[in-house]
Amino acid sequence: MARSVMHAIRRGERYRRRSVAIAATLAMAIASLGLALPGVAGAKPVKTISFSAATYSARKADTSATITVSRSSGSGKARVNFATSDGTATAGTDYTATSTLVQFKSGQTSQTVTVPLLNGPATDDVTINLTLSGPSKGWSLGTQGTAVLTIKVKPATPTVTATGDSYDVYLSWGADAKADGFVVSRSTTAGGPYTQIGTPTTNWFIDPTVDSGTTYYYVVKATSADRGDSADSSEVSGTTTSNLLSNGGFETGDFTSWTIGHGDTCLFNCTGRHPHTMFDPSIDTGTVLGGSDSAFLGDPISPCTTEGQGYAFLYQDVAVPATGTTTLTWYYNGQSQDPFITFDVQQVLILDTSNGLLATLQNTLDRDRIWKRGSADLTAYAGSTVRVYFRVYEDGFGLGDCTGLNVDNVSVSNE
Repeated sequence: MARSVMHAIRRGERYRRRSVAIAATLAMAIASLGLALPGVAGAKPVKTISFSAATYSARKADTSATITVSRSSGSGKARVNFATSDGTATAGTDYTATSTLVQFKSGQTSQTVTVPLLNGPATDDVTINLTLSGPSKGWSLGTQGTAVLTIKVKPATPTVTATGDSYDVYLSWGADAKADGFVVSRSTTAGGPYTQIGTPTTNWFIDPTVDSGTTYYYVVKATSADRGDSADSSEVSGTTTSNLLSNGGFETGDFTSWTIGHGDTCLFNCTGRHPHTMFDPSIDTGTVLGGSDSAFLGDPISPCTTEGQGYAFLYQDVAVPATGTTTLTWYYNGQSQDPFITFDVQQVLILDTSNGLLATLQNTLDRDRIWKRGSADLTAYAGSTVRVYFRVYEDGFGLGDCTGLNVDNVSVSNE
């Protein structure tokens, strides 16, 4: 009996020793992964060193980038190797290769490394790989043992065009995904000095604060909070011109010099489910580009109580000079709930004085509720009189199907 008990005790001791050995092996394995195993005898909190972030960034024009290396505890001293290597950036051209020993004094939990930047020839963002290795005894690399430093280039200098009409000067330039926005500055003297007049986020700008017959000079720069600003663009100029149309901005508060009306013919067919008779165009004081008034054709989408059936129109005849270049410009602000342009449409046409179609300049179902610019060359009609014609069709389908169009600052200029 005693011998059996002793055998059992010895077997139990062997099992205990095996369990302790297995637990110790497991604790070491978990420690190598940067983890801790609570409740296991002999397991200690794992001390790690790592980058403070997975990604860092700097501007191309910066002289250096600062990288932070952190450790999980300030207990005792520690050290780790830091090194850079080429990603899409090239050492010696975009940055100076850096290899150093990062050392922590007792109580320190973070240190910084400076990577010199060279403002190289890159025209797009480039990257540098960052690596930690060889932590001192008692320390392990954390989960962020590598990181990437991105050198960000600033937005390109805009290439700007300027066009003047009777009401404003319209500026445009290419879009740039690197830019947060743009700064537009103006002068009445070539070469400046310039005064800031706008900060658009779009790649166009309308300057309505102009006097007829005056030439204005502009520069535009792109801006970015994390990349820096571009240089100013080359100077461009725009001259406001006299208008061959009358009351193109509808600032009389009515349709003086214009002919307005409506009809009951639909573009495709008249569904007639919940229609009302189409209304004549009206003056809108709430949605305007400049001044206090614009023209509105169709039905507003809010509220859309019933939809018109037919069309509303607005036109003015203009004599196109026999010489020079004649240009029509207009601004429009569309709204629609109809998904099909085959039923509702917003149009800008050039007709002869007998309503014969000469040109379709706009045939849209615009829903964006922002002002946009349209332009057309009328020089082909030199020496004749043409009809500048705006029209909105609706099919009378019913609720939630309205279409409308605001029109403002219509201009015909000759140079």
